[in-house]
Amino acid sequence: MTIPVIVLLPTLLIEQHGRSAAAAGTMTSVISLLGVLGGLAVGVLLRRGAPVGVLALFGLLVVPAAWLTYAGDGSLAAALAGAGVISMGNGFLGALVFAALPLVLERLDHADVGNGVVAQSGSLGSLLGPPLFGLVAGGFGFQALVLVIAVGMLAAVGSLLLVSRRAARPLPSAD
Repeated sequence: MTIPVIVLLPTLLIEQHGRSAAAAGTMTSVISLLGVLGGLAVGVLLRRGAPVGVLALFGLLVVPAAWLTYAGDGSLAAALAGAGVISMGNGFLGALVFAALPLVLERLDHADVGNGVVAQSGSLGSLLGPPLFGLVAGGFGFQALVLVIAVGMLAAVGSLLLVSRRAARPLPSAD
């Protein structure tokens, strides 16, 4: 979700919040970097034994964050806070997907292919997300992006919850 959000954020900040291009670019850069914090948080929480399913539920915070960012006449602070949560949530869930990958592999020596599939899926989303978000925002307004983000997040969290059900089973071996 972060790439399309970041791509459209300067437009939102300029058109709906009256910011200059330079200010919008600076704010967008900071929001983009917040995704790193989400990824680091997953590492810390997994290291402390947090279950994948519980961590996946944090992705649901992106839905109200999308509402804060796009649902109309909110303040600049609300839009930036929402975009920041979306960015952190995306970093969080992205790292969680890679961490949960061993739970869905038949064998650990399939990790190379699994990592490739996850990485290419992310690349596909990065390629298709911005035009999709642009079409939705252009055709229906920024508010319609809340629904798009909600559907995407529910699918992502649901998938991770399904994967987490395998966590109780022993991890696959490499032989």
